[in-house]
Amino acid sequence: MQPTLDPGGTARYILGLGVGVSDNPWTSGEGASRNPEAGLPNVMDLVSQCAGELQQDFVPFLIAGILPAMLAMSAGVLGVFLIYGGMFLGAAPGIAANDEDLMLIGGAGGMVLGIFALFLGMALLFAPMNASMWRSVWKHMVGEEKLGFDAGFRHAFQDLPRVLVFHVVYIGAILVGSMLCYIPGLIAAFALTFAYPAVIVHGMSIGEAMRISVQHTRDNVAWHLGLFAVAFVMGMVLPYIPFIGYALLFTLYPMFVLAAWRAVYGDGPVSAD
Repeated sequence: MQPTLDPGGTARYILGLGVGVSDNPWTSGEGASRNPEAGLPNVMDLVSQCAGELQQDFVPFLIAGILPAMLAMSAGVLGVFLIYGGMFLGAAPGIAANDEDLMLIGGAGGMVLGIFALFLGMALLFAPMNASMWRSVWKHMVGEEKLGFDAGFRHAFQDLPRVLVFHVVYIGAILVGSMLCYIPGLIAAFALTFAYPAVIVHGMSIGEAMRISVQHTRDNVAWHLGLFAVAFVMGMVLPYIPFIGYALLFTLYPMFVLAAWRAVYGDGPVSAD
């Protein structure tokens, strides 16, 4: 099923005529509605909605995040060995030859190769796993299936080429932006918040998904700043709650973004514009 934007709703957002749309994303709005005609919900309504969903189904959300959390922690440990191991192996010829320049060049090259191997391995593992998790959370939210321990893998091979290409484009845009004094990387992540559910959950083309996300962000900057602030705090705080918080991060973050997407565009197919 290939949904795109509702032309009437899109036109209202672009023209600034959406009913219930507020410049203040925190204090006013129509609530976390699933009707895309109702206007943007305020961010705290979305937070309350997600908190209620978590309270109702705490165990499934926790169990679903355990395996990805374990893999992520293992990947972090492996990453240390890859980076420092690559640096040591690269520097070994210079150490053996007692050549400081060769040692520095080889160490830097080995470290770069280690980082590349780490990111490649994590992309091949975590891109399909994250895609499966988002799809599982979405299906849980719309009542199609329940979350379970295998949520990160039950839909991992669905539309895999598009998922991998999107991750390359998405992470690439953020990394390139981060190299330009970091702020452009944050802007890229901010502007592409809605691209992920558009591609992963609804199967849109990568270009169309990015266009939709950037356009909606541009037309509703204050509201998206609210979303981004909550997501940023969530990403900073949850990992510091021993194990449980890290596991919940893999399910709560998708639920929050998907709740926002659902409130804007609804559950299912919308006509093309």
